[in-house]
Amino acid sequence: MSETLTIGAPSAEDVELTRKLLEAKRPSQEVAISGQHGGTPSSTFWGMHVFSGHGLNQIVFGLPNTVINTQSQIAVSMTELTSDGQPFLGLATMAVYNVVPTAEGNVLVKFDIMWDSPLTVLLNFIIVN
Repeated sequence: MSETLTIGAPSAEDVELTRKLLEAKRPSQEVAISGQHGGTPSSTFWGMHVFSGHGLNQIVFGLPNTVINTQSQIAVSMTELTSDGQPFLGLATMAVYNVVPTAEGNVLVKFDIMWDSPLTVLLNFIIVN
């Protein structure tokens, strides 16, 4: 028989401890941010790439029919796929480390598939210009 755990609202002591921990992690000095950009996106794209691999990788991806420039904002997620192509949470640990849009219209991605043999994975790209 499985047990059910019910969690209520945090106590005042838990809230105070969390506040103190967050304050301790705040930087002691402000960081200057230069070259801030923003505004209304002019385009949004979505693309996927399925492949098999393992270990630390650095790959340049071209996504046909997608506008990419050095100012593109790109988010990449990675998931393992079953043998029939369905996403699932396997035992391997995977991480996306760096995502770099290039002037040539490609995306450079550094990632790690921490498994001893090749796994089939899906990289999902969301690109905003």
